[in-house]
Amino acid sequence: MRTLWVMLAALLLTPATSAQEDVIPPARIVVLSVPTGSTIYDGTLQQLGTTPDTLEFTMGRYELQVSHEGCQPHSHRIDVKAGQRRVLEFVLMPVAPEPPLPEDLGLAYEPTTPLISTEKAEKIKSKATTAAEIFLVFPFMHGLMALAVIDDSSEYPAREFAIGGAALVAGSYLLGRYLYKRKLGEINETNLFLQDANADAKIHNNEVDRAIRQAHADAVIVWQQESAERGVVLEHEYFQADGDTARVHD
Repeated sequence: MRTLWVMLAALLLTPATSAQEDVIPPARIVVLSVPTGSTIYDGTLQQLGTTPDTLEFTMGRYELQVSHEGCQPHSHRIDVKAGQRRVLEFVLMPVAPEPPLPEDLGLAYEPTTPLISTEKAEKIKSKATTAAEIFLVFPFMHGLMALAVIDDSSEYPAREFAIGGAALVAGSYLLGRYLYKRKLGEINETNLFLQDANADAKIHNNEVDRAIRQAHADAVIVWQQESAERGVVLEHEYFQADGDTARVHD
């Protein structure tokens, strides 16, 4: 019985510990960015908020990524301590400029035209050659063979076949050569015109390419100047505005 009273007295004399003394205070991280209105993500690309924003973290290591349209995303790893107060400012680097389109400079490429094939002229010559070969067999060769075996006084017009066949062979060949050369001349004349037009278009298009390269080079110089101190994370003295609330991130 006496032992029970001793234990009860010891329990009553022991000072009470508040539940709040066992709670580890969270860290508060204020995230700013240039430009403002950037999206904040964690290491798993889960969206945490939009700058400017205040986040709460438990103790540990975290990765933050801040991104904004027209800028390169920037990641930063932080080691968070209990009760820590920090201000991180992500100064984002703009995306490198792309070469402009011709219409962005008020320019346009001139189209080029393929040269005309001489295939049509070759077909004309081929058809004429085929016709001459046919006439060579009949009636020319037919007439010659008939003259060799049939009397010239015969009623069969062998001589006429031979002479007419020779005329058809020669006529087909000569007509074919004439039409071939005429068509080939038309094609060559048109191709000369196209070659001159294509040469002028090539000169013009080279000037357009040169203007695009120059405009892109100028834009890159401006981008390099504007990005000289970008792509960094700055740390500032912690502040808290009246009524500021924090987003909790475990």
